[in-house]
Amino acid sequence: MEPGWDRGRGGRVETIGSIGLRDLTSELVWPALFRAVPLALQPSRVIVSFLFVAFTGSWLTLVGSVTGAGSSVAHAWSRAREPWLHAWGAAPTALSQPDWMRTAGAAIWELFVGVPVMMIREEPLAVLLAAPVLALLWCVAGAALARMSAEDMAKGILTPWPRGVAFGLARARSSLGALLAMPMVVWLIVAVLAAGGWVLLRWPVLNLGGGVLYGLTLAGGLLAATVGTAFVLTHAMLIPAVSCEGTDAMDAVQRCFAYLVNRPGRLVAYALVLLAQGVLLHAALSWIVGGGAYLAAAAAGAWAGPRGSEAADPLRLLVTNAPAAEGTFAATTWLTHAWTTALAMVFMSVLVSFYHAAGTVLYLLMRRVNDGQEPSDLWFPGMIEGTMAESLRGTGERLTTEGNSGTTASAQSPAPDEIEDRA
Repeated sequence: MEPGWDRGRGGRVETIGSIGLRDLTSELVWPALFRAVPLALQPSRVIVSFLFVAFTGSWLTLVGSVTGAGSSVAHAWSRAREPWLHAWGAAPTALSQPDWMRTAGAAIWELFVGVPVMMIREEPLAVLLAAPVLALLWCVAGAALARMSAEDMAKGILTPWPRGVAFGLARARSSLGALLAMPMVVWLIVAVLAAGGWVLLRWPVLNLGGGVLYGLTLAGGLLAATVGTAFVLTHAMLIPAVSCEGTDAMDAVQRCFAYLVNRPGRLVAYALVLLAQGVLLHAALSWIVGGGAYLAAAAAGAWAGPRGSEAADPLRLLVTNAPAAEGTFAATTWLTHAWTTALAMVFMSVLVSFYHAAGTVLYLLMRRVNDGQEPSDLWFPGMIEGTMAESLRGTGERLTTEGNSGTTASAQSPAPDEIEDRA
């Protein structure tokens, strides 16, 4: 047990020992932001992330081989990120850029409408096969990682990964609902505005009514932009809200939206600190993993001859378009490529783990700032969902356990300090 902190109860106790840095900073908010990286690097969480990356990569490979949708996915990613990068680059000079507002609106439009519609039109079968499975995998892994990170941060509990996955499976439906709630509101508003435009702006005479009522259209657009922006700013907290509170999807969305409205500056500031850590973590991992893979290939192929050095460096096929190896060298190249791919998957797994750890830290700290709840206040099975109160069933189980332990303890002699306390 750490000196000065009772991890099992989540409260202060009087202990004899040295005072550590965590004791001095436990009541401060900002130092807690820097726990995201240690939480993400815990092995059990990296295992859960690795399973997610492995299943996701395998399913996408299978769907791509069946539908040939690889180029469409790359196009969708490029199309989704381009307006966001443009808006980010133009933000410092927004006042002198009249078109910046249109760029920001285009970023929201492409994320919620343009890219999904493009994917459905170009690869309907791939979307039908991939989207539900990927959404389910993301929610299961996210709920598991968020719960494991929360228990570690709040109570110092190192949750085994099988128990974390079991929790993720139990909370997958609520997590999925929390993630889809705000995008569905945006989609509904866009559908209503599109239908109204078809009726009131497409046809002569009726378009006069469309012009008169265009104020309602603008109100709908403002509402959609507000909800979309809220989703962008709070999406990392939605699954942690479900995992920490044991609540349903709508309560999780309401909590995150309220935290954003009440303390927007604090949320953005915390998010930027976590984002900076993520950038540094990505840079460090890229340096280590990329450098390690290159040094391994260079050293293994130094005395291996031309074909052996090519087999030791499978990435050359992607860079130089060199002809494929033959015979046993082909099998060797496949094996070295598999090992290199596994290393890349570990790299991605750490980043996935960090995303959910950072979202959990952000949620717990925003809850503390807004509601005054300590991070140690977590929902556990046996409590009423969405609250920290014990249910009747949980109370009965606890009293039964305490009664059994009390019966056993009554036959034992009291400790000396207990005798002093009674005196």
